[in-house]
Amino acid sequence: MFRRALFFTSFLASPLWAADFIVQAPVLAAKVYPQGATLRRAFSVGLPEGAHRVLLPVPPALDPSQPFQIRGLVDLSLGSVELLPDYLLDSELVYMGAQKRAFDAMEDARERLEIAEGTLARMQSAIVAAEVQLEFLRARAGSEDGGLNAVELREINAMLGEEVASLSLTLQQARENARPSEVAVRDAQMAFEQAQFDFKRLQPPQGPVDLIAISLNAPEAVTANLTLSHLIFSANWRPSYDMNLNRAEGVVEVERKVIIEQQTGEIWSDIALSLSTSDPFSQINPATVDPNLALISNTNRRGAVTSTLPTVHDSRRNSLRFWA
Repeated sequence: MFRRALFFTSFLASPLWAADFIVQAPVLAAKVYPQGATLRRAFSVGLPEGAHRVLLPVPPALDPSQPFQIRGLVDLSLGSVELLPDYLLDSELVYMGAQKRAFDAMEDARERLEIAEGTLARMQSAIVAAEVQLEFLRARAGSEDGGLNAVELREINAMLGEEVASLSLTLQQARENARPSEVAVRDAQMAFEQAQFDFKRLQPPQGPVDLIAISLNAPEAVTANLTLSHLIFSANWRPSYDMNLNRAEGVVEVERKVIIEQQTGEIWSDIALSLSTSDPFSQINPATVDPNLALISNTNRRGAVTSTLPTVHDSRRNSLRFWA
């Protein structure tokens, strides 16, 4: 990702920022071309009087090195627009609505899993303790004590037998009681893994987050409803046709449909979608005709041709394009 300043600066002096406002700008509308698309994002922020910065997380599909358009600057003055790389460490602060809900659901599933695992661990501890006691009693029941007579040994063994039987019953009951907890842990683990998948599929920002800083000056307190439009390459649409032959009626039925693809890393949900046959990446102005000068060439002894064609410098290669 390019690390460069964006857009332009209209303020000659740098004001003291009254506050920074972090906002999210989900996709509001998309116009899809046969190759590429124009995305329109919307965000709203309440600004008090003074100079402020609106901090917008860089969306996955937005290339900060390319121009974009900001609209809705009613009663506002636009200052510099710049990129702040790795500016925000806590990515949770910039989750969008669906991402925040999925994150909360994942944390709830994690908590339920931890509770289920704790309940099962306590039951398993009781099972292990009963197993140790039972093993000890069984070992004592089979041992010989030379200091006791036969009657005393029979009484002790009978007592140990009763204890072994009681502990065996207790152990069996503990194992049966633990089975629902084992099932609960498995269900909670599956629910947590599903919640993790649902969260990750929303492509939440990870680690340090790049921000776009939009400097605004409000002469009075105002609620700014702004839109940001930019062009992307990672979307397209194409027509598709299904032809079905009806032999009985002798006709061919043609079904027309459209296939839309996008690889922006964002989910387009409840947006205004339109299709266009335009090609935003095509050249608008006619191509420059390079000079084709007549020349005289000399062939050296080895058959190589020495050209006298002058070098032509194409100034367009180093030019920057701005979209307004």
